[in-house]
Amino acid sequence: MILKVGISGKRYIKKGEEIIVAEKIKQHLGALLKKYNTSQLIGYTGLAIGADTIFAKVVTEVFKQPLHVVLPFERREYEKDFNDDDLKTLKSILDNTKVVGTITAKIPLTSEERNEAYFAAGKYIVDSCDETLFVWDELMPEGRGGTAEVIGYYSEKKGTSDVFYIKTSPAREDPLNSQIERGYGQANKKALKFRDSYKKVWRSALLLGWVAVLIFSVNTAFPSEIEFLHWLAVGLEFLSVGIVYFLISRAKKRNFHGKYLKERIKAEKYRILRCYYHSNAPVNITSLNAKNESTLSETVKKINDSSSNAKYKSNWYANYVIKGLVEDQKQYHENKIKEIGTKQDRYERIKSVIKWSLFINITLHFIASSNYFFFRWAEFYPVKLTVFLNILLPASYAAIEGILYLQDWEVLKKHSQSVQKSLSDCEGPLSVDMEDAGCCNKQSELLNRISIIMLTDNENWIAAFENKSNYPTML
Repeated sequence: MILKVGISGKRYIKKGEEIIVAEKIKQHLGALLKKYNTSQLIGYTGLAIGADTIFAKVVTEVFKQPLHVVLPFERREYEKDFNDDDLKTLKSILDNTKVVGTITAKIPLTSEERNEAYFAAGKYIVDSCDETLFVWDELMPEGRGGTAEVIGYYSEKKGTSDVFYIKTSPAREDPLNSQIERGYGQANKKALKFRDSYKKVWRSALLLGWVAVLIFSVNTAFPSEIEFLHWLAVGLEFLSVGIVYFLISRAKKRNFHGKYLKERIKAEKYRILRCYYHSNAPVNITSLNAKNESTLSETVKKINDSSSNAKYKSNWYANYVIKGLVEDQKQYHENKIKEIGTKQDRYERIKSVIKWSLFINITLHFIASSNYFFFRWAEFYPVKLTVFLNILLPASYAAIEGILYLQDWEVLKKHSQSVQKSLSDCEGPLSVDMEDAGCCNKQSELLNRISIIMLTDNENWIAAFENKSNYPTML
């Protein structure tokens, strides 16, 4: 088999990044050859300056494989898009490679015709190859035919948003995108911090509470004749309970859980707003424009201004972005369902072992006591062990129940399954005609629908926890 690999990438590659990009292209091509179990490939490229040229050199000089060139229009016209230094590079490669396609023999008279030819060349490469490699700065397309739009076409053709690309430094600043990314990063960082603090509290409280019961059960069932050890055990028991009280009081005062929920919702809103911005869709979901969150409101206003003033909107790219949001969210819930299934089953098994151990212990104690009472036989089951287990096992069972109560995995699992189904229902409308005049409105309506599903999911998720009792009851 001869593997066909195409390239679509940015022309601007920051100085110093060329070597890094070349190395990553080399690694990816090597991985593809291994994946397809072949040693032969043909590189397909439009041979623009930047990523295309780097790709051409890696294919021909590193892998010693042939290169096929696809030109958007005839060579002499194409050469006008290069400066003197870049033109030398272009000619040196073209003179030693095969031009397998010229999209149009017609000389483009307008920038629109020129960009359309570039986009057609990108589609030709995607359609002709087994795999396509992208070098992208993650910025929105400024016009027809850019790398971002070809990614959108590739995503639609492959039926997935899981598109591999090599990330490069952006050629221009995008303040609004940076603001959205920064808002998400800050909210997500705070959410993780408060979540970890909250988890440490209830885990520590459950553990220390169980340790206090363990000390009490040992001290009761196996009292030490050494008075110091007895009082040491009592002291450790009270210390454990005191620490639990301190941790719970501190957690309630600092509101770890409430702040975690708040920051998580904010981070999710920024994720959704990023999708609106990159889709060039207006934001008209009320809950995304929270008046008590000035930064979110300001971001929404800027996105709407950007959408109304946009010079170009790529339906291909918008679909890629929306599809990515849906697939990421579905994958998140799929992982959550799998994780919950494993944890829930494990803790249920532990509960079952504790329950049966307690039943067996009580049964043996009853039989032993009955034999001694009626027949005066020596007790074959130690009383001290019975007392120890009768104290410790119920406390252990309660601790496991506390974990299950705090996590509420079954409720979360049902939420995830429901959201997965709702998001799956949205995937059908994503398969639309990208060149249709009404495509833009359909995408906007669909994005609103997806946003409502995600925001409702978050509200249900919060309600599942806020309807619980307060910390002392839970712990």
